[in-house]
Amino acid sequence: MRNGPTASDFMTKFVRGSLWLFRAKFTAGSFVFIENAKGEELYVHQRLHNRHKWGLPGGFQRRGETPEQTAVREVREETGLDLSQRLIFVAQYRQPWAQHYDNLYRAQLDSNPYPLNDRKRRWLEWLEIREARWFDPDGRPTLTRETTEAHQRLRSS
Repeated sequence: MRNGPTASDFMTKFVRGSLWLFRAKFTAGSFVFIENAKGEELYVHQRLHNRHKWGLPGGFQRRGETPEQTAVREVREETGLDLSQRLIFVAQYRQPWAQHYDNLYRAQLDSNPYPLNDRKRRWLEWLEIREARWFDPDGRPTLTRETTEAHQRLRSS
């Protein structure tokens, strides 16, 4: 009959805990580069993160989601657009500054959906995204480093 944890129990927990600490832990997400029929590019302006820069619609992958499902969900939540059948995979890459993998997609729209910000969104999306707007490629706003990295991947694909 045991009266408590043994030294062996302690060592087992210590080794398992140590292995967990040193095991790579990554997150994953998806971004979508979207162009409309005029050649304009869609960017979103977040309320809390990178408040002075614009980025591509996208976000973190949920448990059980594929990268493509993440891209479709995030674009729908942030912009109101449904890209279910329009995504083209571009690249998967690790962000050089984080333990994070991004999946980059592109989508070409046959129309010019306006206005993006008059859609009905749940209050939670209003907290995340301040505005979604089309920009001419020559008049891009200041971009987040994640979006700048995505543009480099688009040029090299």
